[in-house]
Parts: sequence; C-alpha cells; structure tokens
Amino acid sequence: MVPERGASAHAAALLQHLEERLARYKVPKFITFIDTMPRNAAGKLHKASLRRRAQAEARARAQGAKE
Repeated sequence: MVPERGASAHAAALLQHLEERLARYKVPKFITFIDTMPRNAAGKLHKASLRRRAQAEARARAQGAKE
C-alpha cells in the first residue's frame, strides 16, 4: 500500500476496517507500506518487482516464526 502524501496509515486500523467489511478469507494476513510503486519505463506497474518483494517478506516472516 502506498499512502497519500500527508496521510497517516496504520496497519492495525486498516486491517480492522477490512475485517468489518470483508469476508474473513478476503482479509489480507498482513499489509506492507512502501514509498512508491515500482514502475517500468512505460509507466506501467512492475508486478515482478512487487512479487519478489512479497516473497522476500514472506520468507523473512517465516524465518522469524521459526526462531
């Protein structure tokens, strides 16, 4: 998620908001905040970069859970 400039965003508040409005299976397990979305030269969203980042974060969470 990329919050708008000047806006404050809190993962716990956002998750609570989603839990009130979505079915349980649709609520994300975690939320990651980033400064900007990765874009390619054409200005399109670079999905591969987002996937790699998500996979790295998932591995880091799994490592933390094992310890």
